[in-house]
Amino acid sequence: MLRPALRALGGTLALALMLWGAAWLLAVPAWSWVLYRAPLGETLGHRLAGKLSLCRAQGLRSVLLLGASSTREGFDEDLLDALHPGWAFCNAGLAADSVDTLAVARLMLRKSGARPRVLVLGLHPFMLRSMDQDLVARGYSDFFDLFDAREIMQYQAAGVGADQARSELRLNTLWPPRRHARQLGRRLRATLEHAHRRLYWGAPQPEQAFQVARLDTRPTSAYRFEDTGEGLEPMIARWESMGFLAPGAYADPAHAERLDGLLRAFADEGRPLLLAIMPEHSYLRRRGELFQPQRFWSTVENARKRGAYVFDYAALAPDEEFLDLAHLGAAGRARLTRALAVDLGPLLATLQSTGGKP
Repeated sequence: MLRPALRALGGTLALALMLWGAAWLLAVPAWSWVLYRAPLGETLGHRLAGKLSLCRAQGLRSVLLLGASSTREGFDEDLLDALHPGWAFCNAGLAADSVDTLAVARLMLRKSGARPRVLVLGLHPFMLRSMDQDLVARGYSDFFDLFDAREIMQYQAAGVGADQARSELRLNTLWPPRRHARQLGRRLRATLEHAHRRLYWGAPQPEQAFQVARLDTRPTSAYRFEDTGEGLEPMIARWESMGFLAPGAYADPAHAERLDGLLRAFADEGRPLLLAIMPEHSYLRRRGELFQPQRFWSTVENARKRGAYVFDYAALAPDEEFLDLAHLGAAGRARLTRALAVDLGPLLATLQSTGGKP
């Protein structure tokens, strides 16, 4: 009796391992990130995955731009493509500007299999502020599992969110296809909504209810900031309410140390690294001491000594070209994009002429 039972148990375990292995091969490799090229909604991790998948497809002719919302809103990748034919620019700027955001993006870049030839990082002094990350709410947890826990969990805020993030990593490990369930569910809902609209089954739902993004094969930056016409004082009040101008927000020197280590890690990966110091409204430049600029610029200078290219665009755009204190409107976006294209020109020409060696 015992031997048949053990054989049955062994066969069941072997079948379970085979199913788990097949699921892992289908869901974990970087090619599965193609599901995110047409992003649905504003989930930051999903949008980054779509951009990295696109960058991976472009291979060594790609230039990847990473940073926060100022990067996303500040560079027009279509204009960059037009100014540098033969190169494919992927603007993967996110939001929630902090050094931890950039660190999570680096981990996702490593997992994505993307091999951009050049990496551009959009940096601000106010990246050195304290800011909690929520890996689940921002969609980053969908791309990690327990094998990544030691690295990724150091960027998760403590508290209830941390327990949920650990649970997500466990579930992603036990059943790998689960990590894409949120995206597949959104795609199914979007498909049903399109059918609903086409067949007129009852009153049509607004498209915003499903957060359907533009479904093209080359998603460009979705500019979310609009010119509200608010004056300087309301802008300042809004930024104060968001914590950007809090007196003690930049007091912890650990953030500069983490940024220094992160830039060192990016540089060690062997591709040309460009640091773009992003434009700021003159009000921020007048309040510069608030952001502990000596720490930020010391970190940038260390990166320059290690071989990074540094382009300072902080004072590039006049105040009237800003939508708020750090996000550019259409004119400012075009100005910044052209400035980067000019500064990138010699490096890209060298890479083309030398077969990839800077």
